[in-house]
Amino acid sequence: MHTRSMPLRLEVAALGEGLRVGEGVECQHFALRLIEIAGYGQQRIDDRGMGPIELVTGLSGRWRARYAPMALRALAAGWENLPTDLRKLALSLGRMRWVSVTKQLSADPDARIRKIALDIARDTGDPGFGVMVCSMLSDEHQQVRLAADRTLLALVLDMFGHLDGDMLGEQYDAIRKRLVNPMLGDPAILELERCSMLSAIADAAWSFSNHRCRSPLLASLLLMDRQGATSMERRAFEKMRRLLSERHHPSHMPMRTVLRTTAAPILRERALRWLVVDPIANVASARLEIAESIAEHRTVLDNMHLCVRPMRARGLNRVRVASKQENGTVVLEDTAPFVSQQEYTELDQNAKRGYIRWVNGLSMDAGIRRQLLERVMADSDAHIRLHGCCVADAFDLADYLYDPNASVARHAAVRWSSVGTATPTVGSASCERRLNSARLNQRSSSAWVRRISDEEVERLSIDLASSPSSRLQARRLFASDPAKFVRLIRQMLHQPARRAGGVDMILALGLEDRFEMDLISLTNDHQLDDRLAATLVRGLSKVGSAAARDAVLRSLESDDQRVVANAIESVHTPIETLMEYKGDDHHRVRSSAIRRMLVSSKRGEVADAAVEDLIGMLTDARVGHRLAGVWAAQRVFESKPNDRMVGWRELVLILDEMTRHEADDSVRARADQCVHRLLVQQRARVLEENAV
Repeated sequence: MHTRSMPLRLEVAALGEGLRVGEGVECQHFALRLIEIAGYGQQRIDDRGMGPIELVTGLSGRWRARYAPMALRALAAGWENLPTDLRKLALSLGRMRWVSVTKQLSADPDARIRKIALDIARDTGDPGFGVMVCSMLSDEHQQVRLAADRTLLALVLDMFGHLDGDMLGEQYDAIRKRLVNPMLGDPAILELERCSMLSAIADAAWSFSNHRCRSPLLASLLLMDRQGATSMERRAFEKMRRLLSERHHPSHMPMRTVLRTTAAPILRERALRWLVVDPIANVASARLEIAESIAEHRTVLDNMHLCVRPMRARGLNRVRVASKQENGTVVLEDTAPFVSQQEYTELDQNAKRGYIRWVNGLSMDAGIRRQLLERVMADSDAHIRLHGCCVADAFDLADYLYDPNASVARHAAVRWSSVGTATPTVGSASCERRLNSARLNQRSSSAWVRRISDEEVERLSIDLASSPSSRLQARRLFASDPAKFVRLIRQMLHQPARRAGGVDMILALGLEDRFEMDLISLTNDHQLDDRLAATLVRGLSKVGSAAARDAVLRSLESDDQRVVANAIESVHTPIETLMEYKGDDHHRVRSSAIRRMLVSSKRGEVADAAVEDLIGMLTDARVGHRLAGVWAAQRVFESKPNDRMVGWRELVLILDEMTRHEADDSVRARADQCVHRLLVQQRARVLEENAV
């Protein structure tokens, strides 16, 4: 088409029509000519070869520039057929000129032309078109309204260039990644126009009933959590946020629908934040019930630290976990909002911590929760296992005791311990399970686990008389259920491995009279351990019955010297019998006989002889006899007042001499301890006399 010979006005009109209906190379030629003409409005005309009149009036340049806007409008009207490589060249004609001509097209009576204005706005992504696009949401033509809806969404998504594509979802990420030909402009002006666009979006969201388009509501949901750098932005975002709380506003229910149905993972993260907004909390929890991709899971799991806030944690309980009954057990449905085993391995450390909080925060069947947390127990990261240990069920907590990491095992042991809680009843199945587990972990490689296991065994058993916790447990059981206590103790007495513990507990609680016949029957067992036999004699010595006295006296014939020594210590043994043992070769028997004679007899020949025998032990050449003699002297001084004791001065002098010149360290230490106690007693006596 040859247009050079036409008047410029007709040429522009012909080129514009040709660009609109042309194809291929023709459109390229038409576009280049229109760009040349449109450039007359901003290019200086070469004045070489001009006559004087043209130089003075500039008529030629003004004549050409007169049709530059017309050519630019023709370019805009043919935007659909404008070749892609020429669009950037055409946009270089000036941003403000394009904004102005595009706004003119948006007011054109022809719906096709108005739609072209929206295409230009979408292809350039310029915020200067934002207010125009929002106003066209209420266009009378349906196709224009749909185009405006798509264009506004594209302009908003351009503001999320910093986000990962997975956060927006496949559909919206494709819109954001579309080919955009940006126009150059002053950054300050662009920022101001962006603020105007945000205000227009907020107004469009509040006036949803006038246009029925989703994009302003979706844009508000995406943008309202921003802080805003300017006062205009802050006002716009605040207006968007207020719509969440306006339960009865016509735009509130459509916004709830957009939040629930839009397939954008970032909205799932927004739903987690808005659990604390009461008017929208229900739909936020409904949005959290569905996750169709690993990206939707990650957006929530990475932000589960927000549920530290109690109000949001309570809102999380409203999230329904889809489950069903299958073969008598509760199982999850396929739509349940949980990652699979394979997806769990793809999560990073922060997301795995969020997964633990997510599972622990939802209201669900205990069996399902245990099943979902089992994978945490096998995680390769010790920090993740530690977090799993913090929320593990009581049944699974014992498994963490065997963790190879010391911190995990220690924390599990602290949680597993029954300190501060009501201990299970002694003899019950739960108590036996805990005891078995504790005894097994007494061999743990972790020192903390071994320590806590030892304490747990002491706390739950009644056969460790040396432990205050075990004695307390036995006392409580005897006070609450005496028949059961007696039954358990007798069971222990019939088990050789636990027999010693049962006897020790009887003596520790002072129940020798209650178990007299049981103790006497044990003394008839000739296969008893020597230590246990000595303990039995010590216990029976506190029983005043004739049967107990006979059993103690029979023990004097034992081959074990500890048994004989304990029998001598018994009040049942007569003084005449003691005289036979004061010269025994075994130091324990000899010291016990002498001590009994000194404590039981008054001043007289027996007492004098016992003092001489004790002095003989203190000066004996055998170390064991000297040590036993110091022990006997100390026991005598503690049990008998000094003013009534025979020969106490001589004994004190000998002990004082031993503290300085005794060759054996153990004897010297015991003598020093004895003298120290004597001085303390003497000082207390003097103070008491002075007080009187």
